[in-house]
Amino acid sequence: MTTRVYSCSLSIGTILWQCVFLLIYSCAIILVPPRKKVYRQLSVVALAYITYLTQKSLLETCLNPHWRGIGSPLLWIQFLSASELITISSVSTFTFFETCQSSKLSTVAAIFQGMLLLWNLRRIGTSWSAKNVPPRTQQSFIQFVAGRFLWQSFAYVLLDLCVSAPGPSQHLLQVPKQTLWRLSGLSVEDAVFRIVGSISFWITVAILLFFLHGTASTIGVILNLWQPSDCAPLFGSFREAYSLRKFWGDKVWHQCLRQSLCEFADAFTHSLLRIPPGTLLSRYTRLTLAFALSGAVHHASDLAMGIPLQEAGGHEFFVLQALLIMFEDLMQHLIDQLDFVHIPRACYKLVGFLWVLCALAWSTPTWFYPMQLLGEDSSALVPFRVTTWIKKWTQV
Repeated sequence: MTTRVYSCSLSIGTILWQCVFLLIYSCAIILVPPRKKVYRQLSVVALAYITYLTQKSLLETCLNPHWRGIGSPLLWIQFLSASELITISSVSTFTFFETCQSSKLSTVAAIFQGMLLLWNLRRIGTSWSAKNVPPRTQQSFIQFVAGRFLWQSFAYVLLDLCVSAPGPSQHLLQVPKQTLWRLSGLSVEDAVFRIVGSISFWITVAILLFFLHGTASTIGVILNLWQPSDCAPLFGSFREAYSLRKFWGDKVWHQCLRQSLCEFADAFTHSLLRIPPGTLLSRYTRLTLAFALSGAVHHASDLAMGIPLQEAGGHEFFVLQALLIMFEDLMQHLIDQLDFVHIPRACYKLVGFLWVLCALAWSTPTWFYPMQLLGEDSSALVPFRVTTWIKKWTQV
């Protein structure tokens, strides 16, 4: 099948709006002291509007739905990071004195440090680093770049293979097939595809994120923006994915959004709603708000891809994850209270893995199926096709 070619260019307008964003952000953290909260809050309002204009410009010039679906949420993730640093963490030049271990810092150096912190989404190397970030590697420059080059090449080939697979039949993706409650109405074919399709979706997403993160971190090391020791692995061990709480929040999935989401959820729960910290209500309010905010970011991706507003399921999917974690906590509490006979660790993990698989297979179609219903050429996700070249080479 011939890959459809989409026109996609980065316009001058998009670049200019991004520069305006960085200028306002830098002024807010360098020139406005943390005590002037109103001015800092006004800068966040300005950043939100600039982010909207940047996204608007991007969507007008990039027609590739897959790249639009990546670029749009990245802009809002950048906004979340900036607004959290400005209003909640209250970053200022004094923050960089600590991170740089210096008592004096030029304005240019402070701006540079601010830029690095803006895109250091897991806040690695700071006192407020995201929880459970995998251990950082201790490698030389050559070892790091060579190793990453091999891993990124391998990931790109895998990604190309994933998007080259034939798409599912449209009858498997219709709205009734996305049901969360009328599962008895699904055929065996529907159920099998629901499981296999969900697994394939998450494998593809993981490979894509691994490739993007690895490429960005490698470029940063080559440009001497950071050191190899600053580049922690994106994912934890998938052997720990025997509970949804571990999968999303503790041990497995990337933590790039965790710091911003949790800080906003904490501030809203404790400062605005006045819910006492440490209570059960506080715990699950924060959980729900964090996933709801994550859903909003992914909802922007859905809309950027061209999914109609009423069909986009990114927000629903992430809110469901919060509810599933609450259910998981309840079941775990009941099991602990009933004091059953000792369950072997291997059996406990096996049941946990099956639970996570079932939970994701149950909820993923609300987000995954509308993407597939667009009917866009999935192979357009990659800028050039390796598998096509390999096929031609093997046929010679």
